[in-house]
Amino acid sequence: MGSSTKSESRCYSSTYRLEFSGNPVYEEGECSLDLRVPVAEPTKIINVASVPQRSPFRYPGGKTWLVPYVRRWLCGQSPPVEELIEPFAGGGIVGLTAAFERLAKRVTLVEIDPDIAAVWRAILGGDSRWLAEKITAFKLTAQSVRSILCTQPRCNKERAFATILRNRVQRGGILAPGAGLLKKGENGRGIGSRWYPSTRETDIEHRGDQGPHNFHRG
Repeated sequence: MGSSTKSESRCYSSTYRLEFSGNPVYEEGECSLDLRVPVAEPTKIINVASVPQRSPFRYPGGKTWLVPYVRRWLCGQSPPVEELIEPFAGGGIVGLTAAFERLAKRVTLVEIDPDIAAVWRAILGGDSRWLAEKITAFKLTAQSVRSILCTQPRCNKERAFATILRNRVQRGGILAPGAGLLKKGENGRGIGSRWYPSTRETDIEHRGDQGPHNFHRG
């Protein structure tokens, strides 16, 4: 039997912060948003492998499964959505999908983690070319990895590179302190088994070219 979808009304309440462009003034308060969300029947399972992997991260607890629902909702909006804001951006898969598929006129990613924020600031802030070249030139060994991860970054783009490296060589992509490095890795290929430098280069350069976009940390 085929599966179907239905609509379910859900009300979300949260705090909000608005930053006015060119003016360091913030407005804070509470808001509620009533959305009619397409909800899959219990038998419907999202095949995450069918969703284009546009994020440079391998992210535990990612939102890839949510992409088909958000895509359907955005496509059903009239007029088209002016701005899509992805809070708790992490790997940013929802915002990236909206940007690549032109589902919103503007996309804003919001992330509080300073390391994740450094990556998006580098990619969207003009350092995507540097970051892509750094990744392809890096000779990945256990020793070179430890050297980078034990060194204090001198600038945002160095922090971004260290974050992507950590995400790719630690177990499960976990960035938290204490997460160990891969040993056997994917198919027994060791610490570099999930590095894929040419793929990371393409990911980052293409993300840097997408627009219009915006990024806020906080």
